[in-house]
Amino acid sequence: MKKIFDSDYIKNEFRNIAEALKDNVHLFLLGGGAMSYYDLKTATKDADVVLRHDGRLKPFLISLQKIGYRKLEDENMRRIVYEKEDGFVIDIFKGKISNGMALSEGMCSRSEKMFTRGNLTVSVLSPEDIFILKSITSRKRDRDDMHALFRHGLDFEVIKNEIIYQSKKLDDKAWIAFFLTGIDELKERYGIEIPYYDDFYDLACDEVLKYRILELVRSKNPSIEELIENIDDDEENIRKAVEELVSTGEIEKEGYRLTYSSA
Repeated sequence: MKKIFDSDYIKNEFRNIAEALKDNVHLFLLGGGAMSYYDLKTATKDADVVLRHDGRLKPFLISLQKIGYRKLEDENMRRIVYEKEDGFVIDIFKGKISNGMALSEGMCSRSEKMFTRGNLTVSVLSPEDIFILKSITSRKRDRDDMHALFRHGLDFEVIKNEIIYQSKKLDDKAWIAFFLTGIDELKERYGIEIPYYDDFYDLACDEVLKYRILELVRSKNPSIEELIENIDDDEENIRKAVEELVSTGEIEKEGYRLTYSSA
């Protein structure tokens, strides 16, 4: 069985990293490590962190190596995994986190500062933002964590606003479908009602529809009538989605045809 580590261990490990760090780095803690900070978990197997600025990655990795960590994985420099001899693991994300969701200014402003020591500052994401990030994964234990966060108390107005912000800001919308799946599984498993669920559902449906439209426009340059024939959705929804995509410059109208914008 893999060893687990409590919040005191995690804090002490960050202090050790700070001692070895030669440049200013601001980390944001999420996942199980963040839940242990809020006393919603007694221990965790690892610490998930995200760096606000990509340029700070190299000095942080050097500090890990100085105190005995070794690299296990490197996924295109977006997620890097380091492990210490005792089995403690640090997962490092750069700006983007799970399934394409990004560390936003809102997330940063809602975070709580754990400590500052030397060149290292560690902040902990809010329970609302941890809930969002837990929802876009597919692990059963994350549904249990979402339930613990739900019982702790969440401001779903904050969650809704962050979801809307991310949906407008990011080109990759895949995370929205994962988010809806996550809260659907939470509702089914624990029999709870999620505030603003209808808004979340509508947003996910809208983004899936826009994705399908974009795919057809990229491959076929169809007319709106051809979209209506090929997409199983209400004509009104399709026309509205097309107008929104035109207004944002993602597609263009050329006569009766729709074309993909490369701008």
